[in-house]
Amino acid sequence: MDDPGAPYDADYFERGFGPVPYVRSEPVWLERFGALAEQLIARLAPRRVLDVGCAKGFLVEALRDRGVEAFGVDASTHALECVREDLRAHCWKQDAAELSATGYDLVTCVEVLEHMPAADAERALDALCAAAPYVLFSSSPDDEDEPTHVNVRPIGAWVEAFAARGRAPVWDADFSAFAPQVMLFGPEAPSDPALLRLYTQRVEGACALSAAEQALGSERTRCYEAERLLAEERASAVALRSALGEVERAQGWRLVLGLREQKERFVPEGTRQRRALTWITERAIRALRPSPTPPALRALRAAQERPRVLVVSGCGGDSLRYRGDHLLQLLAGLGGRGAIVPQAELGASQQPDAWADACELIVCQRTPIDPGLRALIAAARRRWVPVLFETDDLVCDPLGDAAQIPSLRGMVSAADVTAQHEALGLAVAALCSTEFLAERLRALGKPAYVLRNAASPAMLEAAARARAGVEPPARVVLGYASGSPTHDGDFASIAPALARVLTRFPTAPDGRPLELHLVGPVALPAALEGFAPRIVRRAFVPWSELPAVLASFSINLAPLETGYAFCQAKSEIKWLEAALVEVPTVASPTPAFRAAIGDDARGRLAADDDAWERALTGWIEDEGARRACAARALAHALEAYGFEQRGPELRAALEALRVDLAPGAP
Repeated sequence: MDDPGAPYDADYFERGFGPVPYVRSEPVWLERFGALAEQLIARLAPRRVLDVGCAKGFLVEALRDRGVEAFGVDASTHALECVREDLRAHCWKQDAAELSATGYDLVTCVEVLEHMPAADAERALDALCAAAPYVLFSSSPDDEDEPTHVNVRPIGAWVEAFAARGRAPVWDADFSAFAPQVMLFGPEAPSDPALLRLYTQRVEGACALSAAEQALGSERTRCYEAERLLAEERASAVALRSALGEVERAQGWRLVLGLREQKERFVPEGTRQRRALTWITERAIRALRPSPTPPALRALRAAQERPRVLVVSGCGGDSLRYRGDHLLQLLAGLGGRGAIVPQAELGASQQPDAWADACELIVCQRTPIDPGLRALIAAARRRWVPVLFETDDLVCDPLGDAAQIPSLRGMVSAADVTAQHEALGLAVAALCSTEFLAERLRALGKPAYVLRNAASPAMLEAAARARAGVEPPARVVLGYASGSPTHDGDFASIAPALARVLTRFPTAPDGRPLELHLVGPVALPAALEGFAPRIVRRAFVPWSELPAVLASFSINLAPLETGYAFCQAKSEIKWLEAALVEVPTVASPTPAFRAAIGDDARGRLAADDDAWERALTGWIEDEGARRACAARALAHALEAYGFEQRGPELRAALEALRVDLAPGAP
């Protein structure tokens, strides 16, 4: 059997703890654990303490030096060999998943369970709670770059895990001086879910604040380095001025000045001859250094007689289709014309002035700042061309939670959010897809206008074909369609409710098969693995084929992790796409879904497992009610979500922007 402690050798403790090695010779570690020991003694006055994952025994050492009978266990042979010699009898080798200790007043488990496979971590949690009434626990919620971190979970998942074992967070215990994610759990009855979520948000806030402070410290360091470089540049400038003086005194430079004087004398600025000379010079330079004109720039230049809008796209897929392609189609309906250029192509063209000259409005669609975008915005400002930042997700708020959502890790980082926030800051205003998102953007100090997502004529045509091709259903299908792996957490949030429904209904009431269909990239939660024979997996399909897939659903599922502001800002697209093929939706109660569904007239809203189970059960048992709701949803989608409705919204947003930018506007 493999040794679970093998990876944690001398090299790991030397290099795996950031800039400070985890060794006794570094005083910071004994100081930190000493302060933690004093805080624990002051709070709980424990007599017997077990440190699970004690590593080199620093906390055991700190507690025993203060009169507490402390013990430690760890899986690393190397770490235990580094325990202070007189304490080695009190620390022994044991995997946390195999622990069977009892009779302690307090168990501590600091940054351990993220190193263990999920199943082993669950056994370890059972052991921690059996060993003592109080458990001091922490696990880094976002450090997935460390190779040994195989079980990183958000704060809320650990809080729920302890609650399921009869342990509730001790609200007034604050150990954030040691680490922001440290929590103390006690034997009190677990709080209700709302209070647990509130506690989770408090700890997550402390983690976010700590990360922001670290980022601020790094920024200060960069500023100091920039000041040093500036001083060097100033010294270089002095040397350059001296060298320039030598050049100006040279005979060749005097000849150049003489030629310039002759040009000003015989070809003055503003004359036809000067313009001709400039034209000839520019053509000569272009001939020597050709720079191809991107197709999007040619399209803008060809639209001289109509308003011209450039959409710089920093995000592809459905986001670009709904927020870029549809925007230009709506603009065409208003008599305008535009073009889309990918952000990478914009930078590669190195023609910011040419792009700005060809536009009357620039829309930056989910664009992180980069040199090419910065140059374009600067060129636009020189020409008084307004720049809008456009987004359909809350990915530009440094104090938001996009970078903290587990299913977004690797796709949205804090650096990505910061880069988009900087692009937002350089824009004059923002355009977005929901009112919730607009309010968050306004809170960041930016005027924000709402242009809700719409169904294009091509979407309406594809949906009509799908409705016409629907055959009498041979089965009842609960369906979930995912466009990317970022929705794993959303789907997992309803897995317990789905498991209960699938257990309750082996078949539909009329005997037809009851199945769960999953479309696109989505992980199957453990709670649903036992229903594999009734789960149908389908590959991701392009948007033009999606209506036919959705039309095969009996009930469309649209869950979101509503504890995150990122999810609250989401639009009602999943409801709209299903409504267009006359399929009803059960959705999480976000603001956009509430507005689309109304008072359960055009769908169902479900806030928790019980509500999801009730909503699904009701429609499984009453097909008539399900179909009636689907018909109302279709009617509302056709009435309120076409381009004929969004065109006036776009016109109103552009008019509001014009008024806000007018001279003398507040």
